[in-house]
Amino acid sequence: MKAKLKSWKAKELLFKNGYGQNELASRVGISSGYMSQVFSGDRFPSEKLCGRLMKKFKCEFAARFTLEVC
Repeated sequence: MKAKLKSWKAKELLFKNGYGQNELASRVGISSGYMSQVFSGDRFPSEKLCGRLMKKFKCEFAARFTLEVC
C-alpha cells in the first residue's frame, strides 16, 4: 500500500500556517518539484516523508493521507 496526500487538507494547513508549497518543501528537506508531484498525486510520499509532514503539521496520519493499494 502507498500513502497519498489529501492535498486539499494539506493546502488548508499551508494557508493556516502561512506556508507555500516551496517553503514547506524546503522545511521537510525535499525539492519543490517533488512536493508539487506529491500534492498533485503523481508521486507517493515515502514513510519518512509522511512522518516529516505529520510532524510539521502536528497531525495524525489519517487526517492528511489516504492509503491506496497499488
